[in-house]
Amino acid sequence: MAAGGGGLSKADRRRAEDLELAGWIGGEFGLGTIDQVVRQWRDRGRLLSMGWGLVGATLVFGTWGLLVWLQSKDRLTREFVGVPIGSVAVLAVLLIALGERFKVMGCWYFLYSGGVAQVARSEPKRRVLRWPEVETVTIILKTDSDGNPRTEVDRCVLAGPGTEITAGPGVGLLDEDPGRILAAAAHRNLAPRLVPPLIQAWESGEPVTAGELSIGQEGITMPAGTRHAWSQITSMAVTYASGPDSAPIARIDFRPDETDRNDQLSLSGIPNGIFLAHLIAHAATGHGVRVDGYQRP
Repeated sequence: MAAGGGGLSKADRRRAEDLELAGWIGGEFGLGTIDQVVRQWRDRGRLLSMGWGLVGATLVFGTWGLLVWLQSKDRLTREFVGVPIGSVAVLAVLLIALGERFKVMGCWYFLYSGGVAQVARSEPKRRVLRWPEVETVTIILKTDSDGNPRTEVDRCVLAGPGTEITAGPGVGLLDEDPGRILAAAAHRNLAPRLVPPLIQAWESGEPVTAGELSIGQEGITMPAGTRHAWSQITSMAVTYASGPDSAPIARIDFRPDETDRNDQLSLSGIPNGIFLAHLIAHAATGHGVRVDGYQRP
């Protein structure tokens, strides 16, 4: 539905404003053509978090309640089970609707052919990194209830000389995930520049390290300190970060020789881990280890 502003909808006006600001920043810093504008929203009062938490609770208890409702012939029992679950569902919808209505803009991320810019409402200065200036890219993955990393990107941190840009997750179901989008853009633009030197260093005989992860000619040393020789690994499989983008590798599973278990290497929190993943696949292939699911950058 059109609403004011020359017949433009609210979403169209917002997009026009974003593109105008993107064009101004891109022209000021010489960042090239604009690829994408991503908004980072904040969940005011944690209304969305509470609402989606209640949705999860409704699904769990709703399944149980449905079984009770179908099996019971007693009207009071059905009401005793159905009314609370229905009330929670209504409350969840109300909180989500209020959360969407009152969520606030935190910052913009402008992705260009030549770099990325972050404009935060709480900061007077813009943060700008041209792609050649980016030194490290670090992804932080979401975790499950036990604290184990999953494959969805929660945050992405780009660091260069005197500048750091951090993009976090979206707050709504339909909102874009700035962290995942920034990680995909960084991988797409930087892998051709950063991966070949890593491979060349390794092929010259140097071990390549990032944090506590080390890839050498004889094997790979995990962040926990465990060392696996290439000759003791029978196969590997790479898992890419979840999402519609051409996302980076988030995890590598490998099977040690003479075992039926898979060990996991999560790239969460490892500086330039998304680029080291390509070196690991290259080194493993060179030592005759089968690597499943891998795509060259």
